[in-house]
Amino acid sequence: MESKGKCVFGIRARVAAFWGVAVIALFVVLICQALHSDKTDRLSDTVIDMSVTDYEDEPEEIPITGSTEQEEHTGKDPMSDNHEESDDQTANVIKESPGEDSENRDIPHVTFQKRDEDYEVIPDKYNCGAKGNLTKVGISDTVNGVKLKESGGINSFDFCYINKSIEGETYFTDYDFSEHIVAVYNADAIDREITLVFDNCKFSTFRSLANLRNIRLIFRNCTFNSFFGCCADFEHCKFGDSYTDGIVPFHDVFVKDCYISNFSSRDEKGTGVHTDGTQLYGKEGMDVTNVRYEHCRFEVPCIPGTNEINACIMLQMEYSNGIDISFDNCICNGGGYTLYALSKDKGFKYYENVSISNIAVGQSRKYGSLYPVVSEGVEISNIYDIDSLYVASVWKENGKTHMSVTNDTLQLRKLVVNADGVTYTYDIPPGKGGEKDHYDRFEDYPFDIDICIDSDCRYIVCFDQTSGEDKQIRFVTWDGSDSISIPCEE
Repeated sequence: MESKGKCVFGIRARVAAFWGVAVIALFVVLICQALHSDKTDRLSDTVIDMSVTDYEDEPEEIPITGSTEQEEHTGKDPMSDNHEESDDQTANVIKESPGEDSENRDIPHVTFQKRDEDYEVIPDKYNCGAKGNLTKVGISDTVNGVKLKESGGINSFDFCYINKSIEGETYFTDYDFSEHIVAVYNADAIDREITLVFDNCKFSTFRSLANLRNIRLIFRNCTFNSFFGCCADFEHCKFGDSYTDGIVPFHDVFVKDCYISNFSSRDEKGTGVHTDGTQLYGKEGMDVTNVRYEHCRFEVPCIPGTNEINACIMLQMEYSNGIDISFDNCICNGGGYTLYALSKDKGFKYYENVSISNIAVGQSRKYGSLYPVVSEGVEISNIYDIDSLYVASVWKENGKTHMSVTNDTLQLRKLVVNADGVTYTYDIPPGKGGEKDHYDRFEDYPFDIDICIDSDCRYIVCFDQTSGEDKQIRFVTWDGSDSISIPCEE
């Protein structure tokens, strides 16, 4: 029995010890869980505090009309598509692209695209005409192997009696011929084809015979007071700053992307003249044929006290007929009536295949857009008034961005420019028009105003905001892109 009692006691003792150990282990586990839970709560409190700290000074989202201060505050380019990874949660909010999952709301964007005006830049005094240092040409000088011949104070190109070895193309670059009238003589007597190409040259008056046949004239980025003649191509040329008609063509003349302006100079003889941006009147025995004006700009307001301005385009046949003549996609501002298309009463002169189309008309005119009498054979279509600012040349110089702005209306207008997320606002003065309201000088009209932003911009978007709505009038990027997406306010 004793032996059995010892055995039972031993078993009971072991059982008691087992349960004692189990209770102690359970107690330890409960304590550890309590400690772990407390640590987790405290860690969670720390994360929340850090999050509040990061967003405490979060800047406002950059709108389309941003400010310089906003860009400096973020230190990030809101327009960049190549965002780098960052732990800065404030920066991430601004750089977030629309449609991404985020605890923050998406940033709305507005996309701007280039329009026709951005590819086909409006002519102005900055992108037309000769520029830079030019070599002056005197009377009877020899220029690039061609001898000029003096005739009554005129410097003439003569390929009949002199320069007999010249044929094909001959180039003249960066010359100033303006000291003397330049003419082409005896061209009807030559028996070979010659092309004279003038790049970045300056002239006072250039004349060629109306019956010029075997010589072709090509002018690129040249400046003229006036041109009378035929067989000529003009691109990015500037005409005016005189008192005579800017261009008087006879046949086979093509004028593209040219700027015709300012005929307010006084007639030197004091007799007074009636001046036009361009006039077509013909020549006895020779019809005016194959004449084209495309994407040109005329600024010829009437300024009392100077010579009388008739029109931007004076299509008024006096001596012969007009055949295959067109004016298309032009800006015309000024004149009594801006456009004339009729035959003068010296015996009936007819028109055939003649058109004036897609003409934007400014308001610095005396009377109206189109003279009310139009001759049969002239087709007139899509003549409309200009109702906003326009921006022509845009360029960079010395780390600054420039744009050429014109107001051809009679209303003070508001120009708004978004450049790299910063908004600039300018008041552009009105033009003047009508029979009595005018500026005293051509230079006082709001043509080709140089608006300068003191920044080397990556892009600019220009608007006319006069009516309270943003009318996009110019968009330029310097990275070759045709569109851009800008973050803005909702």
